[in-house]
Formats: sequence, C-alpha cells, structure tokens
Amino acid sequence: MEQSTGGWSDRKTPQLGSPIFKVFEQSVGKLIGVNYTLIAYYEQIVNGTNYCLEVEGTVVAPDAKPKTTWAYLHVSSTGEISSLEFKDHPPK
Repeated sequence: MEQSTGGWSDRKTPQLGSPIFKVFEQSVGKLIGVNYTLIAYYEQIVNGTNYCLEVEGTVVAPDAKPKTTWAYLHVSSTGEISSLEFKDHPPK
C-alpha cells in the first residue's frame, strides 16, 4: 500500500543494512537498563519523519521476561532525533 503524507505506513520488517537500524541505535539502542531488539517499524512523513519502532525489551536482571513495546520518535529533516516516548500499542 502506498503511504500518504501524514499517514502511518504499514508495518515493515527491517532488512539487513536498512537505515532504520541507525535510527534505532541512535535512539532506543542508547538506553541502559533494558536490552532492546528491533522487531518492526512504521513511518509517518510530517516535517521530517515520525517513527514507531516495535521493540522487544528485556530488563537487565535475572529471570527477566521480554516485553513488546512501541517507541515513538521524530527525526528532523536534518537527522536530529527527538521526542522519544514508549507506548503499549502500535499506530492506529
């Protein structure tokens, strides 16, 4: 399905070498205390790009169980990452 400006894309699975891994590493990947793995992502084009990263996170603690969550962030047209926020659902 074609993505329109302002609308969220369909769920995408990242491919090896995809630029989304750089966005992941520079945002969620920098956080400490939880190990995150990128599962999938959504994009929304609005004055830069909004991303919703579907991630599996495991707290760094004995017997911790992984949990899926969605990290929302904005990447400006100059590449600056801001507004990182975790939610318990993908884009609607």
